[in-house]
Amino acid sequence: MSAQSTEDQVSGTSTSGSISGEHPIPQQQEQNRPELMNWPAPVERASSTHSASQAALTRHSSSTLGHDRSSEGEDEGEAAGTLAEWIGPGAVSETRYAHSHELATSLDGFRARHQLCDVRLVAAGGGQSFAAHRVVLCCGSPYFNAMFMGQLREASQDVVELPGVSANCLQSLLAYLYSGEITIGNNNVQFLLPAARQLQILPVVDMCCSYLSGQLDSHNCLGVLRFAHTYDCALLRTQAEACACENYASLMSHCRRDFMELPWQLYRDLLANNEVNAVSEESLLVDIFLWLRADAETRQAYLCELLAKVRLALLPPACLVQLGMEPEVRQCERCRDLVDQAKNFLLLPETRTRTAVATAAAAAAASAATAAAAGSVSALQTSSTGTGVVAGAAAVAGAGVVVLSTEPRQPRHNAVLYSVGGWCAGEALAEAERYDWPKDEWSSICSMSKKRCGVGLAAVGRYLYAMGGHDGTHYLNSIERYNPKDDTWQACVVSPSCEVRTSVGIGVIDSCIYAVGGQDGVSCLNIAERYDTETGQWTRLAPMREKRLGVAVVVLNNLLYAIGGGNGGVLPLCSAERYDPVENVWQSIAPMLTRRKHHGAAAFNNRIYVAGGRDEHSELKTVEVYTPINNMWSQVVPMRSYRSGVGLAVVGARLFAVGGFNGTLYLRTVELYEPDADRWTDAGEMINRRLGGGVAVINAAYASLPPSPRFQPMPGLS
Repeated sequence: MSAQSTEDQVSGTSTSGSISGEHPIPQQQEQNRPELMNWPAPVERASSTHSASQAALTRHSSSTLGHDRSSEGEDEGEAAGTLAEWIGPGAVSETRYAHSHELATSLDGFRARHQLCDVRLVAAGGGQSFAAHRVVLCCGSPYFNAMFMGQLREASQDVVELPGVSANCLQSLLAYLYSGEITIGNNNVQFLLPAARQLQILPVVDMCCSYLSGQLDSHNCLGVLRFAHTYDCALLRTQAEACACENYASLMSHCRRDFMELPWQLYRDLLANNEVNAVSEESLLVDIFLWLRADAETRQAYLCELLAKVRLALLPPACLVQLGMEPEVRQCERCRDLVDQAKNFLLLPETRTRTAVATAAAAAAASAATAAAAGSVSALQTSSTGTGVVAGAAAVAGAGVVVLSTEPRQPRHNAVLYSVGGWCAGEALAEAERYDWPKDEWSSICSMSKKRCGVGLAAVGRYLYAMGGHDGTHYLNSIERYNPKDDTWQACVVSPSCEVRTSVGIGVIDSCIYAVGGQDGVSCLNIAERYDTETGQWTRLAPMREKRLGVAVVVLNNLLYAIGGGNGGVLPLCSAERYDPVENVWQSIAPMLTRRKHHGAAAFNNRIYVAGGRDEHSELKTVEVYTPINNMWSQVVPMRSYRSGVGLAVVGARLFAVGGFNGTLYLRTVELYEPDADRWTDAGEMINRRLGGGVAVINAAYASLPPSPRFQPMPGLS
């Protein structure tokens, strides 16, 4: 649009077809004026003293000149109404999400430069202090909000001391309040969470709890449980208790000290949990007395409450008799009554219904008010046979009434069994698979990077470690680690083991992997080494008393057992020895009843089970059990199949025998041992046939993978 002369503007004439307004527009502004002809034609208003188009141009001109029309309310409203008619009805709400970040960044900059700050926070001990803005503190913390917005004396102080909050924690929490960013790790979480809890910075508390939840395993669950209880982190406590229940059978070996220091309330709740994955109720009794006698004078008062959480009616009669003879039980009337009630239930079947009803009536009377208020279940629940009695409302125990429980626990089957490597049809295997017991399903996982027969497999935390073995041509000393979360194997960038070897025995104590025996292609070995999974370093230990290839290794009560194997002679070994990692000493124990090598072994129910293998003549199916307390071996029912090169593992309080060789065929079948019934039953089939494969069990929380595509068995072996 061409510029008009001032005379044209004043006279209202137009030289370019545009419509002029009643106010003159300078030429330099006129050049940027929009083409009003291209706008939608406005509707003329009867109240206007000039045309609507002239009014529109007048508004545009005045806004271009920056004129203030606020004093002309009538004209302002008229112009706005006209603009609304141009663009039509409706509105749009706009949000600029970067605004809050930019604002927080600016405030943090002010804090860093000590600008506009109106308070200084002093860390514990009167040490380092930090400048801050009260308004930011109040927005991010109910603690500071109450402090500065209420009638507390800190509201008028320029310097505020924060006892119990270290300088490092205070610095991190202030940085979070201003930026929303914080670093949480093993080195600061135990200090950061209490500080965030004290200052009521709840998002940081939640993040710390989430971090600790992700680190939970059988080695730290009791420590985290105590920590969560101390700082009232309900969700974390529930998660830690669930982890402890799932891994209860291994707590005494993995975190014995934490177990012995467990507060009685937490121990009681753990025993009361129906999902405790204990080997048996008898094993729970053993643990109770170990815990009790660690501080008998203080803990005697809690014995009855703990015994009440054990399914005493499920104990063998002989065990109940022995329990009644324990001095701690004999000196407590309530404990004696509890044991007598269980005895009557077991030994006098005709009184079970009467006892159940009487006990339930007493419980109901004691807890009627609480049950009515909470809408809880009845104190008496019957099983399908009509004889099961289950503890009812929590108030029952508080009223001194003990309700006998006869229902078996229902632990979650939290473990996933892995089988990797091995030998089949003349070649070593790299294939790996996993067994999900609740689904009764084997599925293939990612294969190892190397073929490994006679591989040592260990589960440490959330990972599997495969070490050594034979690839069909070479003896190996490499290690690779499997991550169940992303279904990948990764070579460990560490120094290799001191020796190349296969048929090696593997055990785990305190996150360290112990590798003993095996052969290097020249001779059998008595070498023992320890691999630290955190540092990636190997340490040579005292050698075994005998050379052993095809040795079975088991860890029980933090002691390493090396059992059987071959020493290069004609006869396999029946001898066994035990290693104390504290003393670095091997000590002989009672020999097995049968000579065997390439057998499986596992710690189960505080005893050591040894199954299968091979003697000097053929494959074996016999099974024997070692009891450390009396240093004796005894036989149990044999497996259904002969199996050398078999893997033995415990999953969900059951013993699994996996694969092997029966003298004619490489096996994919699996057997399951039920100790209460002393019998072996078939438990399905693996995808691959394998001899000398590694087996290990890992927590299901670490193994939450979708099943991989099913691996097809090798031709001719179906």
